Amino acid sequence: MFITFIIADVIVIIVLLGLVLSFFKADSEDKPSVKFSFLNETYKTFASDIKEQMESNETEGKKKKEKKKKELNANAKRVYILNFKGGVFAEEVEKLREEITAVMLVARSGLDEVIIKIDSPGGMVSAYGLVATELHRIRNRAIKVTAVVDRVAASGGYMVACVADRIVAAPFAYIGSVGVVSEFPNFNSLLNKVGVDWKTYTAGESKRDVGQYGKITPDAEKRHNKKLKEIHLLFKKHIHQYRKNVDLSKIATGECWTGQEALDLKLVDELGVSDDIIMEQIKWANVYKVHTPDNRDVIDKVLGSVTGAVMVQVKAWIFNINTEKLMQ
Repeated sequence: MFITFIIADVIVIIVLLGLVLSFFKADSEDKPSVKFSFLNETYKTFASDIKEQMESNETEGKKKKEKKKKELNANAKRVYILNFKGGVFAEEVEKLREEITAVMLVARSGLDEVIIKIDSPGGMVSAYGLVATELHRIRNRAIKVTAVVDRVAASGGYMVACVADRIVAAPFAYIGSVGVVSEFPNFNSLLNKVGVDWKTYTAGESKRDVGQYGKITPDAEKRHNKKLKEIHLLFKKHIHQYRKNVDLSKIATGECWTGQEALDLKLVDELGVSDDIIMEQIKWANVYKVHTPDNRDVIDKVLGSVTGAVMVQVKAWIFNINTEKLMQ
């Protein structure tokens, strides 16, 4: 009964937030728009501002050095910077897939390159499988993909990163966690003590195996563990498809490594950070940051954050019943 009240309260809160949000945004339309920011100009302006500050301390009559940098022509290589910071449910893929589509509409096969900055500890199998597949769309068009990990690309995050032609990781970034875990509390004993009998009705003997409230039988547990092993095998095959030099027996243990250790294990190709990678490209290519601006007003952002936090908890409760996750 107590659990029912909690669920009811959560639903009421979500409905109320939705009504308030609808009131303030009744006339607005959700029109996602992908923007391309020309980073060459951004960095030039940044450098120019710094130089002006330094030169202001020099003698007034001293001439400033002339800049003779040649503008890159339209036929030069273009580099597109994408950013993926993924949560448990990888909902960020909705923006990423639109940004990838936008890039594919203008990128030139065999000439341009995509750099994706990845920051994710992993999450649901199906969600991160979709992110990896979206990134594969770029490789499938013969467009080079470089993944850069400044902080973490573990489990589902690494599943995405390994799709790239090249992986660059910071020395202390967390890499790996090639494993599968499914965990949740089981309240069956507690429910029995308070006289609650949890019933589950299914059509199909394997429709439900283990859950939070029913009794977990040996057969159900066996099926569940088998499913985890099958997903783990798919994960290993996925890595082998893109990184054939990796020794799966060493890295598919669920363990996480630093960038330096990952380099020794051939999980990554080199050490570095995204700032250096981008600055190096700006020297000889036209570099664009591809992003979807958040055009929501303050009310939308506040309500969105609160609603999002509630929904994460609700989804965790729902999906934990019978869902495997790729987590650290």
